[in-house]
This record gives sequence, structure tokens and C-alpha cells, in this order.
Amino acid sequence: MQIRRLEKHAHIDQVIRCLEQAFQRPYSEPRDRLWLDDESNWQWIWGLEEEGRIVGTYISYEVRVCLRGKAFRGHYLDALTTLPNHRNRGWIKEMMLRDFQDCRENNIPVILLDPFKHAYYRKYGFDTIADCKSLTVPWSLLSDIVPKSEGEDGYSVHFAKLSVDAYAQMAYAETRRRAFENAYYTEMIRPAPYENAVFLDRDLWIAIALDKEKRAQGYLLFTYENRVLRVQNQRFFTLRAFYALKKLILQHRDQVRAIKFDRVPADFPVDRLVHSYWQNGEKIEWTEMSSRMMRVVNIPALLVSLADQDALARCPFGIVDPWLEVPEPYRPGPDKWTMSVATLAQLAAGYRSATHLYRQGMILEPGETEDAPRDRIWETADAPAVVKELERLFPPVTPFQTEKW
Repeated sequence: MQIRRLEKHAHIDQVIRCLEQAFQRPYSEPRDRLWLDDESNWQWIWGLEEEGRIVGTYISYEVRVCLRGKAFRGHYLDALTTLPNHRNRGWIKEMMLRDFQDCRENNIPVILLDPFKHAYYRKYGFDTIADCKSLTVPWSLLSDIVPKSEGEDGYSVHFAKLSVDAYAQMAYAETRRRAFENAYYTEMIRPAPYENAVFLDRDLWIAIALDKEKRAQGYLLFTYENRVLRVQNQRFFTLRAFYALKKLILQHRDQVRAIKFDRVPADFPVDRLVHSYWQNGEKIEWTEMSSRMMRVVNIPALLVSLADQDALARCPFGIVDPWLEVPEPYRPGPDKWTMSVATLAQLAAGYRSATHLYRQGMILEPGETEDAPRDRIWETADAPAVVKELERLFPPVTPFQTEKW
């Protein structure tokens, strides 16, 4: 049994067979085949080979990641599969550890993925780094308040089918680029075959908010399903853009019974969207959808991108990683505060504050272990000096996973 890079001409049918058996659906749609048929993608596709037959796959492709407004390279792990009669033999672990080492050797600081089960990947050092919630609003709870736009300050909306409108595709791509280059949330840009798959969805509509210079300041991507306007993704750079898109939603008054946003950040302006959270037996509904996980494989490469090095040197801490050797100065020691490599991912991404992680027993004082942390005082705003310094180095942010996985 060996792990090897696969070739399109020799292995595409076997890869499709593995994917279909693992995910229990056909891989015949154009958006599925877009990345499989692209020759350049096969540099990232690996397989587990037994006697000339592919019995497992994983794809680890290079992405651009933006955390805390800092951009760097990462890898995204996808299509991690084994055929049913080859499971529970440790092959998934072997494929992941191979990828950890490859990324470290190539100075890739992080690997990201969206899991089938969070607990499975936590044991390999991954943890959640971005919030994502869905929001469903019955039509009766929508407010009709939209501030008046006067004269030259007014916004307009371009409304089109994304798959057939060249201008909409250009504006969408430009908005994605601007968001990454001026990142407020957690951003990730994939290779072109993945990014462009959205243009193949024939049911997808787009509404683009345009300012007076006709520059895109936001968009809604949505479909209509059983009288529900389902917003698969949205973005707005200004509050006026939000109101322009809200106005378009309100124009669907006689067509839909509810609005469902598949993904919204914690700071989504819900109070500008609804007049009440519940009324006459109806209520808005929030569902936890947080998915994006991250694994730090090159600790120095990540921290040099995110934090002041002199300040880090004054706040020494150790990282516990059961799978990879930890380099100095981050090796644990008897006199050091410590955290796991999974906790480091949450702290570095701003998903959890140092104070929160300390209170949960995930940032440990010298002599503590994760299995037996000391008790914590829960209802207090105070924290040890080291924790306060970590919070200053890594202040919490709004870590929203912006793109659909």
C-alpha cells in the first residue's frame, strides 16, 4: 500500500468511484467535473494505491488565507476518502500526516478543512476557527424600514441570473477580490476551478448593490425554493448597500413566505432587517453552522505573520502537538504556560479570546495538563497577567467564514 500523486488520464474514473462511494451521490454535475477535468488540479490530488487500484483519495490544494487582515498561503484538505473495505486501518491518519509534513517542508503554515464530524479532526490538531450561522425570517417579521436615498447618494441594484450574465460574474469576482484584499472577516481564495464553479449553477440569482459610481458595494446570491428566498451568500461593504439589498428583498412581498440566509456573521445587522424577533406564533430561527477548521503545521511561519515578535518573546508559551515536533521557542517546559496546537488555531484566528480559552481550561498554567486542569473562577473579568498579554497579542475578532464550502 502506498500514497502517491495521481494522474488524470490514468486515475480519474477510480477517483470518481471513491468519491461516489464515500459521499453517496453521483459526481456527474458540471460543477463537480469542473475541478476534476482541469489538468492543473491534478498536482493536488493524491491516492492510496493497493496492487494498482486506488482505494482512497485526498486532495490538498493551495489556497490564499486571510486571518486578522494578514494574507498568507495555506492548504485546503478535501475529498478525504477510503473505500468501505479499507476503513478503520489508519489510512486516513497516514494520508493526513503525509500532508502535514509536506506543508511544513514547503513553509505552508496552516491546513484548513470543513469536516464531516468535528470530533474526528480535533484529535489530529484541527479546531473550529470561524463562526457561521443560518438565519430564517418569516415574512411577517421583516421590517419595511429603508432610509430614503436622496439624489446622487442613491444606490441601484443589478438583478440577474449569475450563470448567464457576464457583467454580474465580473462584479461578483471583483467584490470577492476586494473583500480579500481589505479583509474584515476570515477569507479564503481557492484555485480558479473551485472559484468559478458558482457560475455553473443555473438556478442561482444575484442582486448587486451599486453606488452612484456604479461600483459594486455588495451582493446577494440566492435561489427560490418552495416560496422561500434562500440567500446562499451575501456581502456588503456599506450600510447603504445592505439597505439597497433589503429593498430588493421587500419587492418579493407576494412571492415568498420567508427569507433564509444560509450564512451570516455574528455582527449581521438583524435589527435593521426585522421589526421583532417573534410575534403571533412566528419567530426568527438561528442555526449553528460553524464548519471551517484549521490545523497549524508550521508554528513560527504562522506567528511571524500575525503577531509582534518582540512581544511574543516577552510572553513565552509552549505548544503541545502529539503529531509533529514542536520547534523552539515553542516547546513545552516545566516553567511555561502551554496550550494544544488546536487551541493555538482558535487563538491565532481570533475565534476565541485568551481569557475565554483560559477559563475553559484550554490555556494551562505551568504544571497543569489538559486532562487535569486546576479549577477556574468562572464569573470574573480578571485573568492572570500572561493571559492578558496573550489577549493583547491576539485580540478576538469577528471570525466569519465568508465563502460556502
